Amino acid sequence: MVNGQDKCKELERNELGQLIGDNSVKYASFLGCMIKEFVPYTLDGWNEIGEEVKDRMWSCLQLSYKVEDWEKKVIFQKLAKLRRDKKSKLQILVREVNTGRVASRDLNLSKPEFLEQNQWDLFVKKTLSPTFQEKSVRFRTMREKTRIYLHDEPERKKQVCQIYKLKDHKFGLKVTRKKWGT
Repeated sequence: MVNGQDKCKELERNELGQLIGDNSVKYASFLGCMIKEFVPYTLDGWNEIGEEVKDRMWSCLQLSYKVEDWEKKVIFQKLAKLRRDKKSKLQILVREVNTGRVASRDLNLSKPEFLEQNQWDLFVKKTLSPTFQEKSVRFRTMREKTRIYLHDEPERKKQVCQIYKLKDHKFGLKVTRKKWGT
């Protein structure tokens, strides 16, 4: 246990292990702030983050919330997803400004407050590079090919399922639709 653990906020969970209560909202915000503070968006992937940074993040989390060591892997998976999602939104913003879809705003005006100017410049440069653009298009087409939309009768019950095609495409995939509650 970390010093000061008795002052940490408790995290309540429901029977499925999902976080509930007031502290769950604060916890989610805290994770988002940790990503902004500790992890630069200029890194290509979560694996590039050093163990020292991850250890500092874990210590910071333990000082604020009562979390057990067995939760570390799941928490870091959530942090990696939060980082990917935020980075993806920033990349979309950069592409939209660059292609003129957003009313002629300067890229520097789109810079998030939490990013330093040199990090933002490097992020924009990487996002607009031909190598990244090719990679982005390749992955986008892969996602489009593997997405199947299943619609149930009520509009609010739409489901999106991803079915990953096998390498040789010889296997026929049968998709069935179940009614809700059966």
